[in-house]
Amino acid sequence: VTAAIEPETTGDEESVHQDEG
Repeated sequence: VTAAIEPETTGDEESVHQDEG
């Protein structure tokens, strides 16, 4: 979960949104 929050700023927002569901 923590790793998904960091990428949010890196540009992996898409990945974060998928994780959030």
